[in-house]
Amino acid sequence: MNTLKLLFFVLTATTCLAQEEEPSTLSKVLLWVPNRVVDFIEIFRVDVGVGPALGAVVRVTDYGKIGARVVTPISLRVGLFGRNWPFLIEHSNELGVGPLYLESGEREVTPLEVGAGFDFFLFGAYAGVSFDEAADFLSGIIGEDISDDDW
Repeated sequence: MNTLKLLFFVLTATTCLAQEEEPSTLSKVLLWVPNRVVDFIEIFRVDVGVGPALGAVVRVTDYGKIGARVVTPISLRVGLFGRNWPFLIEHSNELGVGPLYLESGEREVTPLEVGAGFDFFLFGAYAGVSFDEAADFLSGIIGEDISDDDW
């Protein structure tokens, strides 16, 4: 009987923890400015890197990607990566054209991102604009969060 009670308690606690609460109105008001600042920063994707890598990539949304990058063994990148940490250790290669483009597993690229980057032996750089995040920023001004990423 005690085992059943313990099992019931664990299942109930897990279910309660899994449910996310809707943020309060006060929370939304207090976090509106920080969320808009972060949404604005997320529009821009800029980074520089060091490490043995060679290649280039051009992104014009998910359908207009083309490029090839070989990263061996790693490239340490520092810059703006959305709401992620400002550094990235990249070790995946990229190759392809259009929707068949195989992206780095470490880099988060949005579907409407436009940008270009290169790696030449020990130095690399990337600059882009995420139109998805621009739309999220603009919708956030009127209180909507289309990316569902506000705190």
